[in-house]
Amino acid sequence: MNLALFGGSRGVTIDTLHGPWAWAPKARYAQAARAGGLIFTGGIGPFGDQGKLIAPFGAGLANTASRNVYVSDMDVYREFEAVRQEILTAPHPASTVVKAGLLPDGMRIEINAVARAEASRVEADMLADGPPGSQGE
Repeated sequence: MNLALFGGSRGVTIDTLHGPWAWAPKARYAQAARAGGLIFTGGIGPFGDQGKLIAPFGAGLANTASRNVYVSDMDVYREFEAVRQEILTAPHPASTVVKAGLLPDGMRIEINAVARAEASRVEADMLADGPPGSQGE
């Protein structure tokens, strides 16, 4: 499904897709969307599922810039940390972890991410006065 922002051919197209799961077409939201060069995933399960969602847009887990992780309890977070070290390479994407009590029944972890195809994470040098680009602003 394509949704054009600002109308006409001059607008940015948002391409959306549903995941490969039986429940996905019935969901009232897209599991992934691409707007310009950015790819967004909705909240889904494990890393492998995220990889399946962003692959049609030409991206992989190495192309993720940001990730929000929702866990049912902090023991799940510790398990997640161990797996994350095996799957993701440094430098790691920006990440937020939240203990959430509203995950669907049986779900212990939910992750959403932002990626960009053909992008690479690189370690930026921290400047004494803040992040790159923040001086003089």
